[in-house]
Amino acid sequence: MKVGSLFDQRKRTDPYPATDDESSYAFLNRVAGPFWQRVRDFSDEAFAAYPSEAAEDLRARFRDSSWSSHIGAWWELYLFTLFRRLGYEVEVHPDLPGVTTHPDFRCRSVAGTFLVEARHVAAGLRSDSKARVGADAWITGPLDRLSHPDFMVRVEILERAADRPPRAAVTRGVVEWLDGLDHGEVANGSSREWPTYLSEAKGWKFELTALPVKTSARGRRRRLVGVHPVITGRDDTSVALRSTLRAKARKYGRPDEPFIVAPLLTSAGTDTEDIIAALYGSEVVVFSPDRPGVTRMSRTRDGFWISGDGYRGTRVSGVLLGDAILPWSVTTRLPRLWLHPAASRPLPSDFGLPAVRLGQDGTLALAEGSRDPATTFDLEPDWPGPDARFPRDA
Repeated sequence: MKVGSLFDQRKRTDPYPATDDESSYAFLNRVAGPFWQRVRDFSDEAFAAYPSEAAEDLRARFRDSSWSSHIGAWWELYLFTLFRRLGYEVEVHPDLPGVTTHPDFRCRSVAGTFLVEARHVAAGLRSDSKARVGADAWITGPLDRLSHPDFMVRVEILERAADRPPRAAVTRGVVEWLDGLDHGEVANGSSREWPTYLSEAKGWKFELTALPVKTSARGRRRRLVGVHPVITGRDDTSVALRSTLRAKARKYGRPDEPFIVAPLLTSAGTDTEDIIAALYGSEVVVFSPDRPGVTRMSRTRDGFWISGDGYRGTRVSGVLLGDAILPWSVTTRLPRLWLHPAASRPLPSDFGLPAVRLGQDGTLALAEGSRDPATTFDLEPDWPGPDARFPRDA
Protein backbone atom coordinates (compact mmCIF):
# COMPACT_ATOMS: atom_id res chain seq x y z
CA MET A 1 0.00 0.00 0.00
CA LYS A 2 1.30 3.45 -0.91
CA VAL A 3 2.47 5.60 1.99
CA GLY A 4 1.20 9.16 2.42
CA SER A 5 2.43 12.54 1.34
CA LEU A 6 5.96 13.76 1.94
CA PHE A 7 4.52 16.68 3.87
CA ASP A 8 1.94 17.08 6.61
CA GLN A 9 -1.52 18.01 5.36
CA ARG A 10 -2.37 21.09 7.41
CA LYS A 11 -2.97 24.82 7.18
CA ARG A 12 0.25 26.84 7.17
CA THR A 13 0.43 30.39 8.51
CA ASP A 14 4.15 31.02 9.16
CA PRO A 15 5.80 32.67 6.10
CA TYR A 16 9.16 33.44 7.68
CA PRO A 17 12.62 32.18 6.63
CA ALA A 18 14.28 29.20 8.27
CA THR A 19 16.14 29.60 11.52
CA ASP A 20 19.59 28.14 12.00
CA ASP A 21 18.39 25.31 14.21
CA GLU A 22 15.55 24.35 11.84
CA SER A 23 16.18 21.41 9.51
CA SER A 24 15.60 21.78 5.79
CA TYR A 25 12.66 19.39 5.91
CA ALA A 26 11.12 21.08 8.96
CA PHE A 27 11.33 24.42 7.15
CA LEU A 28 9.71 23.10 3.96
CA ASN A 29 7.00 21.42 6.01
CA ARG A 30 6.32 24.60 8.00
CA VAL A 31 6.73 27.61 5.71
CA ALA A 32 3.59 29.22 4.28
CA GLY A 33 3.07 30.99 0.96
CA PRO A 34 2.33 30.05 -2.67
CA PHE A 35 6.04 29.90 -3.58
CA TRP A 36 6.72 27.13 -1.08
CA GLN A 37 3.41 25.37 -1.67
CA ARG A 38 4.44 24.87 -5.30
CA VAL A 39 7.68 23.31 -4.09
CA ARG A 40 5.73 20.90 -1.89
CA ASP A 41 3.25 20.14 -4.68
CA PHE A 42 6.03 19.29 -7.14
CA SER A 43 7.75 16.96 -4.67
CA ASP A 44 4.50 15.26 -3.73
CA GLU A 45 3.47 14.76 -7.35
CA ALA A 46 6.85 13.19 -8.09
CA PHE A 47 6.55 11.00 -4.99
CA ALA A 48 3.07 9.81 -6.02
CA ALA A 49 4.68 8.08 -9.02
CA TYR A 50 7.42 6.43 -6.94
CA PRO A 51 6.99 2.64 -6.61
CA SER A 52 5.11 1.74 -3.43
CA GLU A 53 7.59 -0.95 -2.35
CA ALA A 54 10.37 1.66 -2.05
CA ALA A 55 8.26 4.69 -1.08
CA GLU A 56 8.31 4.24 2.70
CA ASP A 57 12.11 4.25 2.88
CA LEU A 58 12.40 7.30 0.61
CA ARG A 59 9.75 9.18 2.58
CA ALA A 60 11.48 8.45 5.90
CA ARG A 61 14.80 9.75 4.61
CA PHE A 62 13.19 12.78 2.95
CA ARG A 63 11.57 13.73 6.27
CA ASP A 64 14.78 13.18 8.24
CA SER A 65 16.22 16.12 10.19
CA SER A 66 19.70 15.31 8.82
CA TRP A 67 20.55 17.51 5.83
CA SER A 68 22.48 14.71 4.14
CA SER A 69 19.63 12.17 4.47
CA HIS A 70 16.98 14.67 3.40
CA ILE A 71 18.81 16.05 0.39
CA GLY A 72 20.00 12.58 -0.66
CA ALA A 73 16.40 11.35 -0.74
CA TRP A 74 15.37 14.47 -2.68
CA TRP A 75 18.10 13.83 -5.25
CA GLU A 76 16.91 10.24 -5.78
CA LEU A 77 13.35 11.47 -6.25
CA TYR A 78 14.56 14.13 -8.69
CA LEU A 79 16.52 11.63 -10.81
CA PHE A 80 13.63 9.17 -10.81
CA THR A 81 11.37 11.95 -12.11
CA LEU A 82 13.94 13.28 -14.58
CA PHE A 83 14.46 9.97 -16.39
CA ARG A 84 10.73 9.32 -16.50
CA ARG A 85 10.34 12.76 -18.08
CA LEU A 86 13.05 11.82 -20.57
CA GLY A 87 10.90 8.89 -21.68
CA TYR A 88 12.43 6.02 -19.73
CA GLU A 89 10.77 3.32 -17.68
CA VAL A 90 12.51 3.49 -14.30
CA GLU A 91 12.94 0.45 -12.05
CA VAL A 92 13.91 1.18 -8.44
CA HIS A 93 16.62 -0.92 -6.71
CA PRO A 94 16.96 -3.53 -9.48
CA ASP A 95 18.62 -6.91 -8.90
CA LEU A 96 22.03 -7.51 -10.46
CA PRO A 97 23.54 -10.95 -11.14
CA GLY A 98 26.33 -12.01 -8.81
CA VAL A 99 26.00 -9.19 -6.24
CA THR A 100 23.71 -8.59 -3.27
CA THR A 101 23.78 -4.80 -3.55
CA HIS A 102 21.26 -2.82 -5.59
CA PRO A 103 21.83 0.38 -7.57
CA ASP A 104 19.19 3.07 -7.25
CA PHE A 105 17.66 2.73 -10.72
CA ARG A 106 17.58 0.81 -13.97
CA CYS A 107 16.32 2.94 -16.85
CA ARG A 108 14.84 1.16 -19.86
CA SER A 109 13.81 2.22 -23.37
CA VAL A 110 13.81 0.69 -26.84
CA ALA A 111 17.45 1.78 -27.10
CA GLY A 112 18.45 -0.45 -24.17
CA THR A 113 19.03 -0.14 -20.42
CA PHE A 114 21.46 1.57 -18.10
CA LEU A 115 21.96 1.75 -14.34
CA VAL A 116 21.99 4.88 -12.19
CA GLU A 117 23.47 5.31 -8.71
CA ALA A 118 22.71 8.59 -6.88
CA ARG A 119 24.87 10.16 -4.21
CA HIS A 120 24.98 13.43 -2.29
CA VAL A 121 28.60 14.57 -2.00
CA ALA A 122 29.12 16.62 1.14
CA ALA A 123 32.25 18.68 0.54
CA GLY A 124 33.23 22.19 1.44
CA LEU A 125 34.75 22.17 4.93
CA ARG A 126 38.06 20.76 5.98
CA SER A 127 37.93 17.49 7.87
CA ASP A 128 38.99 19.20 11.09
CA SER A 129 36.05 21.58 10.76
CA LYS A 130 33.29 19.18 9.68
CA ALA A 131 32.27 18.45 13.25
CA ARG A 132 31.45 22.14 13.67
CA VAL A 133 28.94 22.30 10.81
CA GLY A 134 25.71 23.41 12.47
CA ALA A 135 27.36 23.26 15.90
CA ASP A 136 26.59 26.92 16.58
CA ALA A 137 22.90 26.67 15.69
CA TRP A 138 22.12 26.40 19.41
CA ILE A 139 23.23 30.05 19.61
CA THR A 140 21.95 31.47 16.31
CA GLY A 141 18.68 29.50 16.35
CA PRO A 142 17.28 31.03 19.56
CA LEU A 143 18.47 34.46 18.48
CA ASP A 144 16.70 34.06 15.13
CA ARG A 145 13.46 33.52 16.99
CA LEU A 146 13.78 37.08 18.23
CA SER A 147 12.92 40.04 16.05
CA HIS A 148 13.56 43.75 16.12
CA PRO A 149 12.11 46.48 13.86
CA ASP A 150 15.35 48.46 13.56
CA PHE A 151 18.32 46.10 13.89
CA MET A 152 19.81 42.76 13.00
CA VAL A 153 22.94 41.40 14.69
CA ARG A 154 26.31 39.93 13.81
CA VAL A 155 27.34 36.98 16.02
CA GLU A 156 30.98 36.35 16.90
CA ILE A 157 32.05 33.55 19.23
CA LEU A 158 34.99 34.72 21.33
CA GLU A 159 35.47 31.72 23.63
CA ARG A 160 34.07 28.18 23.58
CA ALA A 161 33.54 25.76 26.44
CA ALA A 162 32.59 22.11 26.93
CA ASP A 163 29.05 22.66 28.25
CA ARG A 164 26.35 24.73 26.60
CA PRO A 165 24.51 27.28 28.70
CA PRO A 166 20.68 27.30 28.72
CA ARG A 167 19.08 28.85 25.66
CA ALA A 168 17.57 31.54 27.84
CA ALA A 169 21.11 32.70 28.62
CA VAL A 170 21.71 33.25 24.89
CA THR A 171 18.76 35.57 24.39
CA ARG A 172 18.57 37.27 27.80
CA GLY A 173 18.71 41.05 27.52
CA VAL A 174 19.25 41.17 23.74
CA VAL A 175 15.97 42.81 22.73
CA GLU A 176 16.19 45.25 25.63
CA TRP A 177 19.70 46.21 24.53
CA LEU A 178 18.53 46.85 20.97
CA ASP A 179 15.52 48.80 22.22
CA GLY A 180 17.91 51.18 23.96
CA LEU A 181 19.78 52.07 20.76
CA ASP A 182 18.99 55.00 18.48
CA HIS A 183 18.63 53.73 14.90
CA GLY A 184 19.53 57.02 13.25
CA GLU A 185 22.62 57.52 15.39
CA VAL A 186 23.89 54.00 14.71
CA ALA A 187 23.05 54.09 10.98
CA ASN A 188 24.85 57.42 10.50
CA GLY A 189 27.93 56.33 12.43
CA SER A 190 30.93 54.33 11.31
CA SER A 191 30.44 50.57 11.12
CA ARG A 192 33.59 50.26 13.23
CA GLU A 193 31.72 51.97 16.06
CA TRP A 194 28.45 50.02 15.89
CA PRO A 195 27.35 49.01 19.41
CA THR A 196 28.19 45.57 20.75
CA TYR A 197 26.69 43.35 23.42
CA LEU A 198 28.87 40.82 25.25
CA SER A 199 27.28 37.71 26.71
CA GLU A 200 28.99 35.17 28.99
CA ALA A 201 27.63 31.88 30.32
CA LYS A 202 29.27 28.61 31.42
CA GLY A 203 32.63 29.62 29.97
CA TRP A 204 31.21 30.71 26.62
CA LYS A 205 31.69 34.25 25.39
CA PHE A 206 29.96 35.60 22.32
CA GLU A 207 29.55 39.13 21.07
CA LEU A 208 26.62 40.63 19.19
CA THR A 209 27.06 43.69 17.00
CA ALA A 210 24.00 45.79 16.16
CA LEU A 211 23.45 46.07 12.39
CA PRO A 212 21.03 48.90 11.48
CA VAL A 213 18.51 47.95 8.80
CA LYS A 214 17.76 50.30 5.92
CA THR A 215 15.34 53.05 6.78
CA SER A 216 12.88 51.78 4.14
CA ALA A 217 12.90 48.32 5.76
CA ARG A 218 12.31 49.40 9.36
CA GLY A 219 9.34 47.89 11.12
CA ARG A 220 9.33 44.57 9.22
CA ARG A 221 9.67 41.23 10.89
CA ARG A 222 12.86 39.41 9.94
CA ARG A 223 15.41 36.98 11.32
CA LEU A 224 17.56 38.71 13.90
CA VAL A 225 20.90 37.16 12.86
CA GLY A 226 22.31 38.96 9.86
CA VAL A 227 25.90 37.69 10.01
CA HIS A 228 26.70 34.24 11.40
CA PRO A 229 29.80 32.94 13.18
CA VAL A 230 32.52 32.29 10.63
CA ILE A 231 33.88 28.79 10.04
CA THR A 232 36.93 28.90 7.82
CA GLY A 233 38.73 26.28 5.79
CA ARG A 234 37.57 24.35 2.72
CA ASP A 235 38.05 20.87 1.36
CA ASP A 236 39.15 20.36 -2.20
CA THR A 237 35.80 19.34 -3.69
CA SER A 238 37.60 17.32 -6.34
CA VAL A 239 39.02 15.02 -3.63
CA ALA A 240 35.58 14.35 -2.12
CA LEU A 241 34.05 13.75 -5.54
CA ARG A 242 36.86 11.44 -6.67
CA SER A 243 36.53 9.39 -3.48
CA THR A 244 32.77 9.04 -3.98
CA LEU A 245 33.15 7.95 -7.58
CA ARG A 246 35.74 5.31 -6.74
CA ALA A 247 33.57 3.85 -3.98
CA LYS A 248 30.47 3.71 -6.18
CA ALA A 249 32.37 2.25 -9.13
CA ARG A 250 33.35 -0.82 -7.11
CA LYS A 251 30.01 -1.34 -5.38
CA TYR A 252 28.29 -3.41 -8.09
CA GLY A 253 31.09 -5.44 -9.60
CA ARG A 254 31.23 -5.16 -13.36
CA PRO A 255 27.63 -4.81 -14.54
CA ASP A 256 26.86 -5.82 -18.10
CA GLU A 257 24.90 -2.59 -18.63
CA PRO A 258 26.07 1.02 -18.97
CA PHE A 259 26.41 2.56 -15.52
CA ILE A 260 25.96 6.19 -14.46
CA VAL A 261 27.10 7.57 -11.11
CA ALA A 262 25.05 10.68 -10.31
CA PRO A 263 26.56 12.90 -7.58
CA LEU A 264 24.78 15.98 -6.25
CA LEU A 265 27.08 18.75 -5.07
CA THR A 266 25.62 21.33 -2.70
CA SER A 267 28.80 23.05 -1.53
CA ALA A 268 29.32 26.71 -2.30
CA GLY A 269 32.22 27.54 -4.57
CA THR A 270 32.33 24.39 -6.72
CA ASP A 271 33.39 25.15 -10.27
CA THR A 272 34.13 23.28 -13.48
CA GLU A 273 37.81 22.97 -12.63
CA ASP A 274 36.93 20.93 -9.51
CA ILE A 275 35.05 18.43 -11.69
CA ILE A 276 37.79 18.26 -14.33
CA ALA A 277 40.39 17.66 -11.61
CA ALA A 278 38.31 14.85 -10.10
CA LEU A 279 37.82 13.06 -13.43
CA TYR A 280 40.97 13.85 -15.41
CA GLY A 281 43.58 14.85 -12.85
CA SER A 282 44.70 17.76 -10.71
CA GLU A 283 46.10 20.84 -12.40
CA VAL A 284 49.75 21.57 -11.55
CA VAL A 285 52.38 24.10 -12.50
CA VAL A 286 55.40 22.53 -14.26
CA PHE A 287 58.80 24.22 -13.93
CA SER A 288 61.61 23.61 -16.36
CA PRO A 289 65.11 23.43 -14.79
CA ASP A 290 66.59 24.32 -18.18
CA ARG A 291 64.47 27.46 -18.54
CA PRO A 292 64.28 29.31 -15.21
CA GLY A 293 61.17 31.42 -14.87
CA VAL A 294 59.30 29.55 -17.60
CA THR A 295 56.28 27.53 -16.44
CA ARG A 296 53.38 25.69 -18.02
CA MET A 297 50.18 24.13 -16.74
CA SER A 298 49.71 20.38 -16.81
CA ARG A 299 47.70 17.67 -15.06
CA THR A 300 48.80 14.88 -12.82
CA ARG A 301 47.39 11.52 -13.90
CA ASP A 302 45.47 11.00 -10.67
CA GLY A 303 41.94 11.49 -11.96
CA PHE A 304 39.12 8.98 -11.59
CA TRP A 305 39.25 8.32 -15.33
CA ILE A 306 42.96 8.92 -16.00
CA SER A 307 45.80 6.86 -14.54
CA GLY A 308 49.52 6.77 -15.17
CA ASP A 309 49.19 4.25 -17.97
CA GLY A 310 45.90 5.25 -19.60
CA TYR A 311 42.20 5.17 -18.82
CA ARG A 312 40.63 3.59 -15.75
CA GLY A 313 37.18 3.50 -14.16
CA THR A 314 35.83 2.29 -17.49
CA ARG A 315 32.88 0.49 -15.86
CA VAL A 316 31.40 3.96 -15.12
CA SER A 317 30.01 5.06 -18.46
CA GLY A 318 29.24 8.58 -17.33
CA VAL A 319 29.02 10.92 -14.35
CA LEU A 320 25.75 12.85 -14.15
CA LEU A 321 26.61 15.80 -11.95
CA GLY A 322 24.00 17.95 -10.26
CA ASP A 323 25.13 21.37 -9.12
CA ALA A 324 22.93 22.64 -6.25
CA ILE A 325 19.72 21.25 -7.76
CA LEU A 326 17.45 21.70 -4.75
CA PRO A 327 13.69 21.28 -4.27
CA TRP A 328 13.09 24.95 -5.15
CA SER A 329 15.61 25.25 -8.02
CA VAL A 330 14.32 22.59 -10.43
CA THR A 331 13.89 25.06 -13.31
CA THR A 332 17.29 26.75 -12.98
CA ARG A 333 19.50 24.02 -14.46
CA LEU A 334 19.73 20.37 -15.49
CA PRO A 335 22.50 18.02 -14.37
CA ARG A 336 25.51 17.80 -16.68
CA LEU A 337 26.60 14.45 -18.11
CA TRP A 338 30.34 13.83 -18.21
CA LEU A 339 30.97 10.93 -20.61
CA HIS A 340 33.83 8.48 -20.11
CA PRO A 341 36.12 8.73 -23.15
CA ALA A 342 36.73 4.95 -23.18
CA ALA A 343 33.79 3.38 -21.32
CA SER A 344 33.58 -0.39 -21.52
CA ARG A 345 29.82 0.03 -22.08
CA PRO A 346 29.01 3.42 -23.59
CA LEU A 347 25.68 5.06 -22.88
CA PRO A 348 23.05 4.86 -25.62
CA SER A 349 22.48 8.64 -25.57
CA ASP A 350 23.33 11.90 -23.89
CA PHE A 351 19.55 12.35 -23.31
CA GLY A 352 19.66 15.92 -24.59
CA LEU A 353 21.26 16.99 -21.31
CA PRO A 354 24.28 19.27 -21.05
CA ALA A 355 27.23 16.99 -21.80
CA VAL A 356 31.03 16.96 -21.78
CA ARG A 357 33.19 14.80 -24.04
CA LEU A 358 36.96 14.43 -24.23
CA GLY A 359 38.20 14.78 -27.77
CA GLN A 360 41.05 12.80 -29.36
CA ASP A 361 43.21 15.92 -29.15
CA GLY A 362 42.75 15.99 -25.37
CA THR A 363 40.42 18.98 -25.28
CA LEU A 364 37.04 18.96 -23.58
CA ALA A 365 33.94 19.77 -25.60
CA LEU A 366 31.04 21.17 -23.57
CA ALA A 367 27.58 21.01 -25.16
CA GLU A 368 24.66 22.77 -23.50
CA GLY A 369 22.11 20.18 -24.60
CA SER A 370 18.76 20.51 -26.29
CA ARG A 371 16.48 20.39 -23.23
CA ASP A 372 15.19 23.22 -21.12
CA PRO A 373 14.79 22.46 -17.40
CA ALA A 374 11.35 24.08 -17.06
CA THR A 375 9.77 22.36 -20.07
CA THR A 376 11.39 19.05 -19.12
CA PHE A 377 9.35 19.07 -15.91
CA ASP A 378 6.33 20.85 -17.43
CA LEU A 379 6.82 23.88 -15.19
CA GLU A 380 6.74 27.61 -15.84
CA PRO A 381 10.17 29.22 -16.34
CA ASP A 382 9.78 31.33 -13.19
CA TRP A 383 8.59 28.40 -11.07
CA PRO A 384 8.09 28.26 -8.10
CA GLY A 385 7.28 31.95 -8.56
CA PRO A 386 6.12 34.41 -9.67
CA ASP A 387 5.39 35.01 -5.98
CA ALA A 388 8.30 36.09 -3.77
CA ARG A 389 9.90 33.51 -1.51
CA PHE A 390 9.18 35.66 1.50
CA PRO A 391 6.75 38.61 1.49
CA ARG A 392 8.46 41.94 2.08
CA ASP A 393 6.35 42.51 5.15
CA ALA A 394 7.27 39.10 6.59
